[in-house]
Amino acid sequence: ARNPARSVPFAVIGSILCALVIYVLLQIAYIGAVNPADVAKGWNTFNFKSPFAELAIALNLNWLAILLYVDAFVSPSGTGTTYMATTSRMIYAMERNNTMPKMFGNVHPFYGVPRNAMWFNLLVSFIFMFFFRGWSSLAAVISVATVISYLTGPISLMALKRAATDIEQPLRVPFMKVIAPFAFVCASMILYWAKWPLTGEIILLMVVALPVYFYFQGKQGYEGWGQDLKAAWWLCAYLPIMALLSLVGSR
Repeated sequence: ARNPARSVPFAVIGSILCALVIYVLLQIAYIGAVNPADVAKGWNTFNFKSPFAELAIALNLNWLAILLYVDAFVSPSGTGTTYMATTSRMIYAMERNNTMPKMFGNVHPFYGVPRNAMWFNLLVSFIFMFFFRGWSSLAAVISVATVISYLTGPISLMALKRAATDIEQPLRVPFMKVIAPFAFVCASMILYWAKWPLTGEIILLMVVALPVYFYFQGKQGYEGWGQDLKAAWWLCAYLPIMALLSLVGSR
């Protein structure tokens, strides 16, 4: 944080490279451990629901299978804790931006956390668990929603570079006029490959939330929200079009 020009590229590129190395080694280990005679029968004979645990059981490595199943519980718990903290703070920030009720802006005087926002986050989590049963379904929903949030990054970056020239830029990435459109296209392709009906379900959730946003913007008397909506018309058109393309492409 003290030197973003050095720290941000190192953190982003370093984390991607670490994940790439780990995942490639995992694939090499799995492919190398599979019996070629079993592969000759076809990949459809393999159980990919828990590939490494099933492989460990097949090799009589019961201790490794137990460790993998324990990790399958611990890892999502850590992810859930992270999302709980970040989404609660996001709800708190939305109240500060006058897009959520005032009750979500209250912070506990001793613990320093927005408890009302945490309770609201829990309620939304129960709703999601009701409609999307199972960890795999929830992970897919979160992944697609995250991709949609990434779509706005390249657009916002180029808009800020053009409109906010007076703001200090501690981090400058070269060839951004090429990287930003390429990143937007890549995110769009990932959203398309998510397939129907998942893309339609996520986009529908976002459309349902729009009236809430319009209500609080009108209630606060924010005069510039019409200008904000005009600037975001492309996203309002982009999401339904992507859902339609996903529907057509899935047939």
